[in-house]
Amino acid sequence: MAYGIGVVARSVAVPAPGIDTAAHGSCQVTQGIDTVACRVGVAAHRIGRVACGVAVPAHCIDTVAHDTGMVVQGIDTVARCIRIMAHSIGVLAAVRTIHTGTAAEQTSPVR
Repeated sequence: MAYGIGVVARSVAVPAPGIDTAAHGSCQVTQGIDTVACRVGVAAHRIGRVACGVAVPAHCIDTVAHDTGMVVQGIDTVARCIRIMAHSIGVLAAVRTIHTGTAAEQTSPVR
């Protein structure tokens, strides 16, 4: 993942396509998709940096970062829906709601 001013990165632990990303301003938006041995869910808490990650299925994360200019998302991995709004110095990025295709994909374990 890339962390820094004007950069927002995310890792999505869903084995399904259909990710809609809307980047506003001059910021960059990068994505990394982890389907096996996913161990995301840790965000870097530094001024002007935004990171987001998805935990294991049936796990819900609601986190607020502790540093200035930093907001970490709340993730509902049970429904496989991700709503991320990152606010940082010179950065405004929004990741729209993501839905996977089948029920099997929605309930498949992620390690």
